[in-house]
Amino acid sequence: MNMIYYIIINKSTCEYFVNKSSHPERSAHHHFTRAYNKDRKDYDSEFYAAIRNEGKENFDISFSLEMPSYATSRAHYMPAPEGLTIEQMRGHYVIEKPVKGQKMKRGKK
Repeated sequence: MNMIYYIIINKSTCEYFVNKSSHPERSAHHHFTRAYNKDRKDYDSEFYAAIRNEGKENFDISFSLEMPSYATSRAHYMPAPEGLTIEQMRGHYVIEKPVKGQKMKRGKK
């Protein structure tokens, strides 16, 4: 299976987390569980603290075949890209929900 990027965006601040995985939906959702695991080294990270403080419902998850053009780093919680709205951030070659064995269609949302 191809590696697919997943983008987790904080709806209130537009801060974001981008990474890639062969199982992007599962990987993205694992972050919401990991945020509450006090035994993890990254428990006190800004990303997991934001999840605990604001709740899962305040985060948007989307998927892409490419790293978003606004992303400056992978696997780090990054500040909001200047001048971009959450709608613009979501529109970077967004693909439908990944399904195992299904080919991904590429296109602007």
